[in-house]
Amino acid sequence: MSAPASSGGEDLPIDVDLIKVLSSDTRRDILRLLGDRRRTLTELAEALDLKKATILEHLKKLVESGLIRRLDENERLWIYYELTQRGVRLVRPGRTRFYLIMAGALAATLVIGAIVVVALSNATPFADQASSRGDAFLDSAPQASTPEVVWRGLDDDMALRITSPARANGTLRLIDARGGEAMALDLREGVATLDGARIDALGAGIYSMRLGMDGLEAPLPQSVVVRDPVIAVFPRLFTENATQTIHLSISPDAPRAPPTPIVLLDGVRLDLRGSGATFQALATPGAPGAASLEVGRLVDLPLTIVPDVSLRASAQNETLRVQALARGAALAGAAVLLDGESVGVTDAQGELELGLPPSGEHTLRARAEDGREASRAFLVEGGRVVTSPPRLDLQGFLGAMTQQGTRIHVEVRNLGPLEETITIATRDARGLLATDVLEVTAGRSAQLALDVPIMPSGNIHVDAYSARSPVGGILFDATGRDLPASETPAAPSGASNDVAQTADSRPDASIVIAGPPTAATGEMAAGQNAPAVPGPAAWMLLALVALTALALRRRCP
Repeated sequence: MSAPASSGGEDLPIDVDLIKVLSSDTRRDILRLLGDRRRTLTELAEALDLKKATILEHLKKLVESGLIRRLDENERLWIYYELTQRGVRLVRPGRTRFYLIMAGALAATLVIGAIVVVALSNATPFADQASSRGDAFLDSAPQASTPEVVWRGLDDDMALRITSPARANGTLRLIDARGGEAMALDLREGVATLDGARIDALGAGIYSMRLGMDGLEAPLPQSVVVRDPVIAVFPRLFTENATQTIHLSISPDAPRAPPTPIVLLDGVRLDLRGSGATFQALATPGAPGAASLEVGRLVDLPLTIVPDVSLRASAQNETLRVQALARGAALAGAAVLLDGESVGVTDAQGELELGLPPSGEHTLRARAEDGREASRAFLVEGGRVVTSPPRLDLQGFLGAMTQQGTRIHVEVRNLGPLEETITIATRDARGLLATDVLEVTAGRSAQLALDVPIMPSGNIHVDAYSARSPVGGILFDATGRDLPASETPAAPSGASNDVAQTADSRPDASIVIAGPPTAATGEMAAGQNAPAVPGPAAWMLLALVALTALALRRRCP
């Protein structure tokens, strides 16, 4: 594309290359000096007060553009430079035409400068160095993105991908909130990998990223959020050798659903089903006692397995008939205690007959030879035996609710004649939040502070469960006010005993870095947008406009 500039009937084509050549003040000064007479390299350097090497570079560009020529015939002692016919038509016809060309060059300079400013204002800049060499490793503007979540103990081989510069090689550094380096990763072909061990070594928090390449280093606009999973399991009390459904909840408030974890019950892997933050699995615990539920690599939850021993009591003709069962079969040779006093041993059918105690509440205990034990309370009313269920009074209140979590204070008073081991479970509209086990002595109270490390959503349920059934609950609204609770608390997960056959919908385990680093006025907190203030490039452009206007004013007659 060219535009004709005419003077005296002669046209001088003004193309893009000519405008680039004339955009330099030094080259315009050389043309002005050569417009008076031819000169040597030394004369030009002295007149412009510049080094000869600098003048020589500008002379080469002017020679290549056809505006001057080099006179170095063999018979000459000195090498001179003079204007060509094209240069004469440019410089000598008059100031008006000369300044029109200069104005065109200035306009082109301003347009290029505006493009550079727009590009730099939409990028995240260098914080440590603003070097023109950095442009070589910036090939596109960064794109806004949401910080990704990496799960400690759950994620494995998380790939951090740099898409610009393409197939980059260098070092990717993770910077913690204090500005210190938490970890340095090798970047190969645009990919740096965080394996499970490296993820677990990072503490929970937000990490900004810095990319180092070819001796340069710059911040990236993305950040990595490392989280500790909030894991809740129900139930916490199991009956030995009985197949039950385990409900598992993992951080229901998370923006990215956690991956399906590996879960081991006493070293045996469970087959999890579910998606999002809720999973279920069928489990058959072993012998009574303490058990361990491992979730991922870092979480180990204690469980309690109670013996499958039960007692039945019935009355007939002023006789109390007691039957002890273990795993559904008769338990022979079990020592029986009535109200704490030994009254005999069960026969081969697991039975024992006693005189009917007086009306009122009584307790029965049966202890097998292997140490397994069962107990129950009952009422004698009018010659009949009536089951006496656990009587628990639950009281509680919520601590301050913040983004970091909530502490739920629970007090359980045992009004019955037997000690009770219960599970306390909290849930909201999203599902299970936290669980713990509490032992309460007969006629006494016990307290529990249950930490929920996420902000609850909507009403909060606090329910108590024995090994076999729910026994009571508390309901709080979103402000922490105590509401009337239902008589029978619902299952914490809202799921039945049937395990849903739902495919795992885990997203691709990678973080895509869509943009390169650029120059900036300072660091930003992770996850924040750059402030809308002028950067150094804008001030440089304003200074260029002012200097150009001053130069034109000095050249005008």
